[in-house]
Amino acid sequence: MTEVKTRAVKIRGAIITAGVALAIFVPVWFLTAALGTKFGLWTWEVGLGKMVGGIGVPLIGLLVLVSFITSLLVVFVKPRAGFGALAAMWLITLSIAGVALNAIRTAQVLPPIHDISTDTANPLMFSSIAMAARGRESNKIISPSQASVPFNRADLTQWSGRTLVDIQAEAYPAIKPLIIEGKTPAEIYAKALSVAKAQGYRLITQDPKALRIEGYAESFWFGFKDDVVIAITPRPEGSQVDMRSVSRVGQSDLGANANRIEAYLAALQK
Repeated sequence: MTEVKTRAVKIRGAIITAGVALAIFVPVWFLTAALGTKFGLWTWEVGLGKMVGGIGVPLIGLLVLVSFITSLLVVFVKPRAGFGALAAMWLITLSIAGVALNAIRTAQVLPPIHDISTDTANPLMFSSIAMAARGRESNKIISPSQASVPFNRADLTQWSGRTLVDIQAEAYPAIKPLIIEGKTPAEIYAKALSVAKAQGYRLITQDPKALRIEGYAESFWFGFKDDVVIAITPRPEGSQVDMRSVSRVGQSDLGANANRIEAYLAALQK
């Protein structure tokens, strides 16, 4: 009996060690996928598609399974031990699983689009300088009235086959041109430029005469770049601010471009 208990304790110790190692490895794997993509060690298709989606998701499942098995061994194998290591494992497991589930839930709820404009009827266009910065392999710049989510019978969604104009109106109804009264276009331009810098946009063009600003925002982890163009138009009651934000790669932006425009316009009104 003593020999059986000793063997069970050894097995528990080995599984706890393996579980802790896996709990350390999984977040390191995701960090490597993200930072490797950001610094150009591999393409985003490899970093996000294969390393995160293809391998990372099964790794999370394996971590959950190992954490559960470890829990049984820690609780039921006497003398009980390993609660500290188990707590650390579950902390990492639940944190990573929570982030993954939140991303999946967001992807299911939000439309798979990556081009957001305050005025979809007359969207701002990018200059030749900004288009050159985007690169040839970036997403094409298409009028929202012509762009649509592909129709796929095997994966029907509420967005399939609809134009970007209709999709954006339903998903992000609050995104509209901003009218600012009591200030000249030059004053608004100066503040628009200041806000763009404050929010971390890397500027590509600045044209105070045309009242236009172009630049791009870069995500922290994967280094995904979204191009933005901002324009101020004189109006009898003041000035109108329009903005467009477009991802360079990927189909869905998980709401990043819409959130960026909302945050920018909100800061501009302060």
